[in-house]
Amino acid sequence: MPEHSRIDKAKEFLGDAKKSSEIVKKAAQKSKEKADIPAAQEKTALVLSGGAARGAYEMGVWQALTELGVQIDMVCGTSIGAMNAYIVALGSYEKARDMWLSMKTEEVFDFDHALQEGGGRFTGIKDILMADFPEDEVRASKTDFGLCTVKLNEEGSMDPDTWTPLYLWKEDIPEGKLMDYVLASCSCYPVVKPYEIDGTKYLDGGFYDYIPVRMALDKGAERIIAVNLEAVGLVQGGDIEKAGARLTMIEPSDELGNFVVFDPANTRRIMRMGYLDTMKIYGAFDGQRYTFMKGSMDQRSLAAAERTGEIFGLDSGVIYSKQSYRNALLNEIDECRNALDTKNLDVDLKKLWEKKLSWKAIKVGLENVGEYSRQSVFLGLCDTVKKQTAERPLAEAAARGSVGKDFNAALWAVKNGLV
Repeated sequence: MPEHSRIDKAKEFLGDAKKSSEIVKKAAQKSKEKADIPAAQEKTALVLSGGAARGAYEMGVWQALTELGVQIDMVCGTSIGAMNAYIVALGSYEKARDMWLSMKTEEVFDFDHALQEGGGRFTGIKDILMADFPEDEVRASKTDFGLCTVKLNEEGSMDPDTWTPLYLWKEDIPEGKLMDYVLASCSCYPVVKPYEIDGTKYLDGGFYDYIPVRMALDKGAERIIAVNLEAVGLVQGGDIEKAGARLTMIEPSDELGNFVVFDPANTRRIMRMGYLDTMKIYGAFDGQRYTFMKGSMDQRSLAAAERTGEIFGLDSGVIYSKQSYRNALLNEIDECRNALDTKNLDVDLKKLWEKKLSWKAIKVGLENVGEYSRQSVFLGLCDTVKKQTAERPLAEAAARGSVGKDFNAALWAVKNGLV
């Protein structure tokens, strides 16, 4: 392929990816504003995106949907979403949870000969899945199961123009081959080399459709719940738009971590995140990054309260009441105060304020040039807020506007007697 053609294709791909990403973000924002639990009589689909190790988040979503009483009539996915869809179709959450919590990178990937072989390969994951989640039980399940993968041509060319995207439901896949096609969908080249089935090579479905909403649409789903793990992949944005009000998009409230590394500690964390994010989407709890008992926090100041928690590193896996959140912050603030040289911070902060710098510049200066932590610098801002008067507002109006989220958090902390 001529060099200029490769560049044009790359630009086209990046442009499509950016546009599709914006469509997904828009769908996720709408879901946060209004998401109703599907009625029992509505044909409901669960669509799971790719993301390798991040797939533990989808197990948390499944747990929440189960507790909310959502009946899943069909489930489909791409890459790790295909593997999770296979498991969801079988219906054994506890077994799936235990498998995920014990999974380590070396049990999934073998990278020892990746350079010589043109990519890594799967290790024992196929045997584990076939032993714990038998194909015949998935085929017998009332929950339909499907996946997306990409078939290479006979020469195994890596030219995308020669690829054939495939949307396959379990009835489309030959007996005894379900797990092979799941692993084909998971073959994210060049991390993993193309997966071969009966002489034909296949790639990760994310090379064509990272969140295969089209499968649910084609099956006549009346409600679609999709999970976006925010990994690399191409999204068919037109399908997201076509789903419209039928679609609820669930996205993580925090970073999910490295998509190649399977680490039990991170698995537990993001599984919990998936559970809490889903419960919040459907109104069981309040909050964005943090989770609060329904109605326990003032919605107008919630963003400032969460910003304060983020600054002091509160545990996002806890379900807080207003009082327990306040107590957790007080403990962190007291610990920070005890280790803080208040006199030096006051002097350094005053010098920077007098230069009429923006809060962003002041924060960078204190945290990166000085010897202060993010928490101690924030406490300095809180002290400045307490000292300000009507005659001498905080760093004048122009600078105050640049303070943004930290300023609002400081006002909230002062107002609630935390500092």
